Amino acid sequence: MKRSIWLVVLIMLASMAFSQRTYNKAAVYMNDGSVKTSKFAILWGETDKYLYCADKDERNPTKIPSDSARKIVYFYENEKVTYDRLKVYKGWAQKNIGKDAVWLNRLDSGVVRLYSIYTELSAPGTMTNAMITNWGGKAKFTDYYLIRDNEPAAKLYATISSLNNNQTFKAKAPLYFVDYPELAEKITNKEYTWKNLKEVVKIYNEWAKSNRK
Repeated sequence: MKRSIWLVVLIMLASMAFSQRTYNKAAVYMNDGSVKTSKFAILWGETDKYLYCADKDERNPTKIPSDSARKIVYFYENEKVTYDRLKVYKGWAQKNIGKDAVWLNRLDSGVVRLYSIYTELSAPGTMTNAMITNWGGKAKFTDYYLIRDNEPAAKLYATISSLNNNQTFKAKAPLYFVDYPELAEKITNKEYTWKNLKEVVKIYNEWAKSNRK
């Protein structure tokens, strides 16, 4: 009897999960060069293993393995939102690349591309990742990453939370922009802080573009 009850509960939870997915028109760029345009579920987390495609019925979506895609672009009324599938360096030292690629929200493009990931601390000692940041009762973080075209994985740039927002930015940004000493020095001296993280990327990209050989 107990087993039957749990089966019913699991089925209900699965049904709720699918019904709660929000679909939007999008284009998925596959690794084989093809492009799929349809209604796709909004990503729940950067570690989502599948993209859910609703060609006909949102209640019976087709699952596409995330690892078979390199980019998804959602088309909204006044904007496009792009997620790229990339690998990232793990840990504070940023020396080891994570085994699995993740979905990163692209915020800016240029010589250096800027990305974000939203992370939730749902319970002491338990980390869960999510693209949604408005859930109640949980600590929320936004991690920002940078990557150049010739780099194998994205590196941590800043972490924004209710804690010390500038710590990661001050430590990591000067290392990443070491080829532009004046900019790196301004970050070290706090002339630029985490509040300027998007502006700093634009400044660097303009400098890198004008100094390309």
